[in-house]
Amino acid sequence: MRSAAVLVGLGILAVGAMAQSQPSPLGLELQPVPGRSVAIWMEKAQYYVGESARFFVYLSQPAYVYIFDIEPTGHIRLIFPNYYSQNPWKPAGTHVFPDGNYVFRVQPPSGTETLQVVACLQPLPV
Repeated sequence: MRSAAVLVGLGILAVGAMAQSQPSPLGLELQPVPGRSVAIWMEKAQYYVGESARFFVYLSQPAYVYIFDIEPTGHIRLIFPNYYSQNPWKPAGTHVFPDGNYVFRVQPPSGTETLQVVACLQPLPV
């Protein structure tokens, strides 16, 4: 059996109003892996419907990166990799998203969205 280190980071995207809640997996406790880190943050603290959103991901080492958007309704969508940027492998350092020929446009409903980044040493079957 092959073991794979998985790092998870959370970022908050507020649309119309700010809130401080963050979802967490039931029954799982996130613990950092020594010497490895991942972080995600937004360019702005708040966005309005119709605006383009940008965010950043920091990796302490090269990894396969998967970014999920948790909408105010609770629906979860994979937003990276995507049709326009299909390769999840990223070198260590800070990366800007969107990273290609597309934009992330803020759409209704208003509320707090959470971005979750998963960085791992093996690709995920998504």
